[in-house]
Amino acid sequence: MQRVSIILLWITSVWAHPFSKFVPIKDLGPRIINGQPASLGQFPWQVAIYVTVPGATNLCGGALISDTWVLTAGHCVQDATNFRLALGSNQLSGDDSNRVVQSTEQFVQHEDYNQFTLDNDVAVIPLPSPVSFNDNIQPIALAESALDADTVVTVSGWGLTSDGGDGASNDLNYVDLVTISTNDCSAAYGSSIGDGVICAQGDGAEVHSTCEGDSGGPLVIDAGSNPVHVGIVSFGHSDGCESGKPAGFARTYFYRDWIRDTTGV
Repeated sequence: MQRVSIILLWITSVWAHPFSKFVPIKDLGPRIINGQPASLGQFPWQVAIYVTVPGATNLCGGALISDTWVLTAGHCVQDATNFRLALGSNQLSGDDSNRVVQSTEQFVQHEDYNQFTLDNDVAVIPLPSPVSFNDNIQPIALAESALDADTVVTVSGWGLTSDGGDGASNDLNYVDLVTISTNDCSAAYGSSIGDGVICAQGDGAEVHSTCEGDSGGPLVIDAGSNPVHVGIVSFGHSDGCESGKPAGFARTYFYRDWIRDTTGV
């Protein structure tokens, strides 16, 4: 089977202005792709990560897993020189007394990360100072067992709300997806799907998906009661975010030992 190309789900400011210092942010309406806006404190583990790389600033998501560690995608830290991490707020811009911001140059990328195949697309970023937990800032538990197909999951992020979008959503959005089998995902992507990847897509006629800018963000089960982190937003299909094709996530359980050995969490 021919391998289908994949796209990374980050946003970079290099599109129109290679010297821009910030990711372009627009009010693009209440969706990731046909999602809805999150309420304050609904996803208290969500982290916005501004990634400085040579010539650009990229936007990624992440998940707080302790008072000092953030879990994100391996491709989000590739070639990075600095990170600005924002916690506690659903908005990327504007005054918000709930927002806590820290900056660091430190990260740990999986030693076997492959930027061409996206194998082992996982990384962690240590916060320079422990954060205090409150209603809007809380860590999320990590999966300790494998996740089956046909499981309802929730993904959140500030990514594009359409393929034609030209900037991140200012508001945190979320959408429910359903996991699919590796075989079904391989039918869409070819041989690029390994054991460390879980795929999910919308369930129904309306397209639901992640898009550029959502990279590194958390895929979660039981988001409203006992939330557990089960995946890291990794890639989408080259046909586009609105194609209805499944999105790919680094499988949290597959990397659980690596996360524990690296962070102690």
